[in-house]
Amino acid sequence: MLRRFHSEVQGSIAFGLMDGVASTLGILIGVYAAGGSSVAMVAATLAGGLAGAFSNAAGVHVSQEVEGGLSEKIVWRSTIGAFISTVLVVIAIAVPLLLLALPYNVIASVLVGLAILLSIGVFVIRSWRIGIEYVLMGLIAAVSAYMVGTAVGLLFV
Repeated sequence: MLRRFHSEVQGSIAFGLMDGVASTLGILIGVYAAGGSSVAMVAATLAGGLAGAFSNAAGVHVSQEVEGGLSEKIVWRSTIGAFISTVLVVIAIAVPLLLLALPYNVIASVLVGLAILLSIGVFVIRSWRIGIEYVLMGLIAAVSAYMVGTAVGLLFV
């Protein structure tokens, strides 16, 4: 029972970290590419990140309830784990936005996010290959968000 509890909660935390990085960086980079100000980037990053944390927590909760076979205690611990891990990622990505000037704050936030993705692979999954795979996934999300933000900036600004 302890092993199952551990893996369910650990999986929810890893999910919160991964999704938190991809979605928060996507929001940040999209707003930056569209020509957003530092204030707009901070607001979008924090608001979108917080919404993502609630969404991740709700998604984990519903998924585990539908799956069945888990105690209510495990489901709630997984839910809280997904929420907290996503919020921590959002804070880590937002800190450079508050401390540095453009464009260095965006670059630093991206590097923080990519370091988190690499760490999930290396320290949680225990594989450099998986860590690099996660970084590539994050880069694909970032480039996609940059392209969308650039298009929006060209069309509407």
